[in-house]
Amino acid sequence: MALMAAASLVCYYIPPFKSILGSPIMLALSAVAVVAWFVLLWHRPEVRKASPLNYMVLLVGTIALACFAGSFTSNYKGAFYICEMLVKACAFTGIWGGAYFAKSSTNREYLIRKLMTGALVGFFAAIVLMMFAMSSYKKDVTSGTVVMAMISYILTSMYVGYVSVFVVLPGMAEDPTDFIWGVMRVWMHIFIIIWAMLKIAFYWVRSLCGGAAYSEQTDQA
Repeated sequence: MALMAAASLVCYYIPPFKSILGSPIMLALSAVAVVAWFVLLWHRPEVRKASPLNYMVLLVGTIALACFAGSFTSNYKGAFYICEMLVKACAFTGIWGGAYFAKSSTNREYLIRKLMTGALVGFFAAIVLMMFAMSSYKKDVTSGTVVMAMISYILTSMYVGYVSVFVVLPGMAEDPTDFIWGVMRVWMHIFIIIWAMLKIAFYWVRSLCGGAAYSEQTDQA
């Protein structure tokens, strides 16, 4: 997530990277690479379990996802998508931190408390980043953008926490050696479900906030 957030920032603010990664060809190629990566690891479980091949494939997929995020961001106006990537990175860092410091993954109540603590720390980190972005880039980052990004943070943390505790961990308990598949399942939920859900929520809230005026404000940003 940190790599994808960095790629989004670079492609948004540095013209050479924006012209290269922001081209429709690069967007299509990175999307195909991401899909091929998912399909390969889905249908070839031996690749997921063979070390160090599994780590190399995971690194290649991460680079493809970062290129896709940067290309996707550079093709849209407004700073909302940049803020999206930043708060998602904070959400995942917070949840990962909570899971890392948890001493047990079998006690769900204990694990949920740890994840909530990590998500709360990530929430404050995201607020600091959004305040810095709003103060430094007033024309790009508006208060409405910050509010939507923080709503996105809350939804992302809740959904990823639920998926981690009730979907991914039970599957990994059945086959602890296939931990790469647990990572893949989290990625699939993020890019297929959460991304679509947050885009729907964004347009829905925008319509409630005054449609045309809000759209004009976003385009100017």
